[in-house]
Amino acid sequence: MSKVLLVDADQRHLVTLQKRLAEAGYEVAVASSGSFALTMLEWDRPDLIVSGAQIEDMDGYELCSIVRSDPMTKEIPFLLVADGAAPTSGVVGGDELDITRVEGYAPALVLAQVKHLLRHHPLADLPSPPDSGPQAGRKVPVEASGLTFQGSLGVLDLTSVVQVIAAGGKTGCLGLSCATGGGVMVFESGRLVHAEFGKAIGERAFAALVSASQRDVSARFHFDPLDGLAVAGFPKTIHRRVEQLLLTVAVELDECGRSDHDAQKVAVAPATSEAG
Repeated sequence: MSKVLLVDADQRHLVTLQKRLAEAGYEVAVASSGSFALTMLEWDRPDLIVSGAQIEDMDGYELCSIVRSDPMTKEIPFLLVADGAAPTSGVVGGDELDITRVEGYAPALVLAQVKHLLRHHPLADLPSPPDSGPQAGRKVPVEASGLTFQGSLGVLDLTSVVQVIAAGGKTGCLGLSCATGGGVMVFESGRLVHAEFGKAIGERAFAALVSASQRDVSARFHFDPLDGLAVAGFPKTIHRRVEQLLLTVAVELDECGRSDHDAQKVAVAPATSEAG
């Protein structure tokens, strides 16, 4: 069983992610501060560290920098739940620290990255699938089915992002971060197979994400390519094609827009006096 060290000052995030990771079969240790996390590393090395960008006594980038500077811990995979936050400690981020970022606290997206990192990192103790030939038993990194990309939904709308992923036959998770919360869509070879947003799942979650992204110009997206084995762990809650889903959502949003417009017309219409 792989062990994950979860570091975050926000108890809601800790509880939510700890529950999802435990349900997925991982042993989970938690720490609310960087110093406590470093103390735990001294006596019990995890297979993976998942840290929030802002923790009590340092930020996640600084914690990763300290982990990377220690020969005993420098090879531990490090997943930063960035939520759009930049480093505040002056420590450089990204490739310099060999850090994996995931945008937003969508549990499904975090879990997918945890599975991906543990399955393909040499420290992971997950069983390898049976193989034959001279490469048998060797852990080979998965080739990305596409580049990780991110951006603002105020520049590129969500429906366009979904169409690009579907048309490219990509496999991975599309994370969304907006004012009303975070959500995730899971793609398998270009087919949208699962979506989560708040308590909604499946097509309801997809429609809610499209609607929320259109109301929030500051919403952002982040797509992370994953291998088929990581994606296979998600439930299949969507079975219609992307084109059908987008058409249905477009019709619903149009009807909703007309209803709102009619309601506004009624609200501003002058009152008529009754005939005496």
